Amino acid sequence: MQLDWNYNTHYHRWVLSVMPQPCGHALDVGCGEGALTRQIASFADEVTAIDRSSACIDNAHTNETDDTIEYVLGDFLTFPLAPASFDFIASIAALHHMDEELALRRMSNLLKPGGTLAIIGLGKSRYPADLPRDAFSVVFDGAHRLGTGYKESMAPQLSPVHSYDELRRMAARLLPGCHFTRRLLWRYSLVWVKPGQAP
Repeated sequence: MQLDWNYNTHYHRWVLSVMPQPCGHALDVGCGEGALTRQIASFADEVTAIDRSSACIDNAHTNETDDTIEYVLGDFLTFPLAPASFDFIASIAALHHMDEELALRRMSNLLKPGGTLAIIGLGKSRYPADLPRDAFSVVFDGAHRLGTGYKESMAPQLSPVHSYDELRRMAARLLPGCHFTRRLLWRYSLVWVKPGQAP
């Protein structure tokens, strides 16, 4: 039985499905305890994983045996990372913990031409428009908890400020051509390939 299912791990498979192959250097933004980082490392030459929670980074280090992964304790918006140095950037449930516009701009700057950005994020529901989807998410959540168990992440939690429509418009403005999709479990997905030819 899978005991580590939660709203974020549910989307790990989607993140891996949009990861470019081959992949040289990947970045996991808001890596938490490193569950997604370790999966990305199976398909990338090296992975940098950053989080500003010392408890999460300590836990990730404790459980890590892969020397292709570098865990970094720091603020993604200010930590020194080389521009255009990543083939793949992933982030799950972290964007709303930052200034989202600044974070998207930085992710764009850090990607190599031809690189892929994959985000699973949270938005603020607006009612009554979002009521049917949220109601179905409650049912979907209950079924998964019964079937797989549930393990909450130790990462800090924060309610989102921007609505899904606001985030969709922001992403379209900053990342032209991106694909923004509403998902179940109070999440959205965003995938974007940076224009330009990969070196």
